[in-house]
Amino acid sequence: MIGKDQATQKILYNKYQKIINDFILSKYPLNKFTDDDVSEILIKIFNKLNTYNPIKSKFKSWIFTITKNHMIDKWREESNMTTKMSSNSFNDTITISSPMIMTDSIFEYVDSTNYVLSLLTPKDYTFLRMKYLEGYDYNEIGIEFNLTSTTVSNRINYIKSKLKKNKSEILY
Repeated sequence: MIGKDQATQKILYNKYQKIINDFILSKYPLNKFTDDDVSEILIKIFNKLNTYNPIKSKFKSWIFTITKNHMIDKWREESNMTTKMSSNSFNDTITISSPMIMTDSIFEYVDSTNYVLSLLTPKDYTFLRMKYLEGYDYNEIGIEFNLTSTTVSNRINYIKSKLKKNKSEILY
């Protein structure tokens, strides 16, 4: 017979696994470890179940808060590791691969979207997506990442200049 905790976990897993997965994919589409993150988040939820207070928030909101905090913590860990690896962490995280191949003496456009995305860290992409696709202002983005609006503005300007600098490598 399944114990009460196992039955609760099974219900929570079945109900919220897809919701958490879809939430992560909507906010972090370049995340390669979504399945692992969903599992880690569900474990956190199971372990923190006794701390949920229905007076403070709805259960789904509580789960999204845990999910968002998990992803922010993950980003911070990755940023700290990248910073420790090099004094110039932004350039070291960029992987540049040629977007073109030679065919019959002409360059063909292969996959410019993937190339452009390869120039960006997941955080850079998230900043641009939030600003230009979702309509967040600098202050709102700063709140999401615990940064000042000035830092966010400077970062977005840096990202745009980095893309402009690499524009010459992309043939239209």
